[in-house]
Amino acid sequence: MAELSALLGHRPYSGATSRPCARCGRHRGHGQKYCAACRDEAKKEYMAEYHRKHYRRLTPEELSAVRRANVKKRWRQDAA
Repeated sequence: MAELSALLGHRPYSGATSRPCARCGRHRGHGQKYCAACRDEAKKEYMAEYHRKHYRRLTPEELSAVRRANVKKRWRQDAA
């Protein structure tokens, strides 16, 4: 096999490649960023970070306006 690889110009097989987890460094498996032990916690961290970046709290005035609009919609449906 070594002669064939040399003839074809292939690099010799060096064994399995290591796929370290992005959090702990252990082997993570194919198609994954985190190992099985870290996956749930990493998902929670990602969601918390996403929420922190993309959502903001409504001011009391904005919240009241949203609630009033929802009540109006409910009353319109009930009247029909």
